[in-house]
Amino acid sequence: QLQPYEVAVNIEVAAVAHILYSLSQTHEFDEHPVRHNEEEHNAELSEQVPWGPDTSIPLGKKTGPYRFSPIDEDLMASPHTKCFLLLQAYLAKVKLPVTDYVTDTRSVTDQILRLLAAMQYVSLDDASVGGSFDLMCMFAIARQVVQSKSMPGTNPLEKIALPKDA
Repeated sequence: QLQPYEVAVNIEVAAVAHILYSLSQTHEFDEHPVRHNEEEHNAELSEQVPWGPDTSIPLGKKTGPYRFSPIDEDLMASPHTKCFLLLQAYLAKVKLPVTDYVTDTRSVTDQILRLLAAMQYVSLDDASVGGSFDLMCMFAIARQVVQSKSMPGTNPLEKIALPKDA
């Protein structure tokens, strides 16, 4: 039995995951480097991050953790998949498999905030959306998640640094 708060958190997680996935699929990341054999690192990383290489887990299309399959080999070689995996690793504080990924993550997070602002601006101006309040709230939550380096649905009190005992 899901409690009302749990349902809201699940919707928030799915919405933020979908926004970040959509942003990682933009042409801004077409030229993002996927170096030799990095598809293997991406496959490894996809099993460690919470949502895997796409939004099928947070949207409820798949259950359980993602497991790599040889069918997904082309997916792992995509720069867009790599960007989405790096975003998740950044938010979930997952250890990156190679040092090149640290620089790549910085590049992705810098671009994501700019793209998120542009997406929000465009949706405000789109007559068919009508500046939906729910959509604007999800954009704000996505921005907070990236800026605070935490997963959506995380208790805000967990973000407060506590003093260390002497």
